[in-house]
Parts: sequence; C-alpha cells; structure tokens
Amino acid sequence: MTDKTRKRVLIFEPNAYHYEIIPGFVYYFLRQGYEVDCLLHQDSKVSGDVFCRCIELRKEIQIYTFDGVHAAERIVELQRENGYTLLFFSSVEMKNRVCLEAVVQTMPLFEREQGMLACSHTFHLPDEEYRKRMQYFKNRMIALTATKIPDGEAAEVNPNYFCDTIPKRELHDDVSVISVGMSQNRNELLRAADQLYQKTGKALKLVFVRKRENFVDDLIHLAKLAVIEVLRLRKLDSSLHQPLGRINRNVKRQTVITGRISFAEMFDRIEEADFIVINFYQGAKNTFSTCQTTGSKQLSLGFLIPCIIEKEVAEYYGFSEKNAVIYEDGHLTQALERATSMSKEEYAEKVRELKQLQREIRGRSAMNLEKMLGEP
Repeated sequence: MTDKTRKRVLIFEPNAYHYEIIPGFVYYFLRQGYEVDCLLHQDSKVSGDVFCRCIELRKEIQIYTFDGVHAAERIVELQRENGYTLLFFSSVEMKNRVCLEAVVQTMPLFEREQGMLACSHTFHLPDEEYRKRMQYFKNRMIALTATKIPDGEAAEVNPNYFCDTIPKRELHDDVSVISVGMSQNRNELLRAADQLYQKTGKALKLVFVRKRENFVDDLIHLAKLAVIEVLRLRKLDSSLHQPLGRINRNVKRQTVITGRISFAEMFDRIEEADFIVINFYQGAKNTFSTCQTTGSKQLSLGFLIPCIIEKEVAEYYGFSEKNAVIYEDGHLTQALERATSMSKEEYAEKVRELKQLQREIRGRSAMNLEKMLGEP
C-alpha cells in the first residue's frame, strides 16, 4: 500500500473508562481497511485486558497510553511518528478538559472535515456543550444507537465485539440473571426476585457487577432521601436512595455483588449467566431510552445473552420479543417468571434471533461508518 492510499487511524479514549467499546471499534476500522492504533489512559490496565477474549484481534493493533493529563501532546507525538489519516474519539465530552485540549490542539494536524471523527455516548446535553461538539465535528459524530438530534440523526455504530469466537449458549437448569453497572436498579431487581420467590418458591441466582455499598453509603442515601422528601425536590430521583426493605434470606443467599472486577472476570460471569437485565433507576430511564446507550446493550449482543428489558428501552435499542424478554414498566417480576419458566427450545430460539440481530447491527454499523468516512 502506497502512502497516498494508506489508511491509518488512532482510536483515542480520553476517559479513564469506556474501554469495553475499544475492541468493537477496532473490529470495524480493521474491516474498513485501516491500520489501527489505540491511545488509552494509563489506568486502563487497572481493569485488566479488555482484549482477553479476542487475542487474534489484539495481534493486529498497537496500544499506547497517556498519563491522564497530557493527551494532546501524546497525540501530536504519535502523529509525527505514524502519520495517521484519521483521529477517532471513542468518547467525546467537551466539558472534559483532556478531551477539549486534544480536539483543539491536534486539529491542525488533521484535515478538519475528514480527519476527525467522534462517538457521542449521550445527546442529553446543555446547549453550550452541544454547540461546541457541532463546532468541531459538525456531521462527523456517531452514536451507539441511532439517535434523533436537532440537526437530523446520529448514525449507529455499535461496538459489540468482545470475543474471537463465542461459546455455545444453553439455558441452565438453575436460571441466573446478571446486572451490570450502577445505573441498573438493584433494589427493583431484588424486590422482583423476592416476589418471584414468594409466588413460585424459586430463588433466582442474581449477580450484580457493581460497587459494593457499605454502611457509609447507606447513610448518604438516607440523607439524600431526606433532603429530597423534605424540600419536595420532585425532579430528583428518590428511588435511587430508598432503603431496600426486607428480602427473603433464600434470595439473599443466591445473590452476589462482585464489586469492581476485571474484564476477564466480568466476561466469565456473563458467560455463566442466562439473562442480562436492563432496568434503570427512574431518573435515568428517559435518557437511556431516547439518547443514551447502556453498555449492557453491547454485552447482550456481543455475548448473545438475551436481555430482560423494559419495553420503551427495548424499542430504542432495537430488541424485540423474538430476542429478549420485554416487560411493561412495573412488571419486572412477571418478566423474571417468564424467564425462569422458559423452555430450552424457546431460549435457543431467542439466542438464534439475537445472533441475527447482532449480524444486522454489525452490518449496519459497518455501512454507517463507511459512509461517514467517505463523506467530507
């Protein structure tokens, strides 16, 4: 390949998180014929190797790190060494000083209209933040789910690639459900599992991949709840701070809260589970069903693990009854009952349909990216 036809991209993640999307974006750019390098925060190593399940993909790229502050200088240095034709921000947040400096200081090194591209993880933004993004990227922004924006629609490029090969998924006799992330409503899921036990005698296996909360956290929740109630701050989400209440000990015995774990352990946990639940706290539901995407969508697609998901969110993400367990707001218990009573044949059919959805989304994402890269 000559210098004139050579395509090389630097995938830059300005945050000390969001690393789980990197393999998927690498996958798409390799398919577009790019040579791929990544620039990640030095703390990315704390969570372990996100490429632990896609070793073959990892062999095709080079990963660099920056100290968390001097990202712009590091990009300039790498651009001089490697001559990138594209700088891709896997997350773009203008309120993030590291991100803003990287945009402003490195822009002269790239063709403004064709040399920079960004993924926006949310379009629930103050006007000033949105204007800044449009000032620098105009129509050069993609989203994890196709999202309506004031100027049209942000195209979907969904990075759901985690494994070189996905092991065969079969429903276990003792059904288990996994929940990933702090935005998922732990208390609602535990109460629903408790109600399921009271009705059926089944103690569902629950795994929460999230921070373990201690006594101090409980006190903070109670203090915030008191302030919300006393001052009648109805715009704030009090459900996030309400006490869990009494849960049957059999349900508690079957519940695991992992705390912060490595990608390798999280992926193992997902592989062992039968369903992944997507149920947001009340205050997060609106944005996560209109203009923001949870990482659990990518995990469901990437690991072919059917999700248990509220209808409004399912419609935004593209899930249907064919490939997921969908429920109306307030009816999570019934969804858990449907999941636990599902036959192995019905489960296998949902996995097949989920595989088809994965193909469709990857194909559409690749097409959207190709179109974006070809547009000035």
